[in-house]
Amino acid sequence: MSTTEVIRTLKEFMAVWPGTKKEFAERAGVSRQHLYNILKGTNPNIVTALRIEKATGGLVRCEDLRCENG
Repeated sequence: MSTTEVIRTLKEFMAVWPGTKKEFAERAGVSRQHLYNILKGTNPNIVTALRIEKATGGLVRCEDLRCENG
């Protein structure tokens, strides 16, 4: 899965997430600003990618989120 597809999946997840982006960021253990950066295409470190995978229930996988194929 390309980075663009993964970010799209994360954005789609965020669209149906019942809370705010800030609440999701807290659940994932990242700052709101860092979450915004990831949504804009910043490649997260392995720990952050694992946290996002857990927070999305596996919908956004760590290995996909960390891929560098634009």
